[in-house]
Amino acid sequence: VITAGHRINRWRKHRGLTIRDLAKVTKIHKSRIQRMETGVSEPKASEIEIIAEACGVNVLRFLGHLPAERTDGTKRAA
Repeated sequence: VITAGHRINRWRKHRGLTIRDLAKVTKIHKSRIQRMETGVSEPKASEIEIIAEACGVNVLRFLGHLPAERTDGTKRAA
């Protein structure tokens, strides 16, 4: 099972952001982000939306509900 925290961690790293960077952009405290990533606490829907936006990705894609885009702009099969 891929958790919301795992997705936060994956997208944050994919975008080359540190926890500190993400905290600064989202205005979510870095310890809160760390707790979400490690599964200590679950993110609120509003936090997921903010984090997805900061990572430059559609919230549905962020959550894995849309296929990932390839570098050539086409979509992978779901």
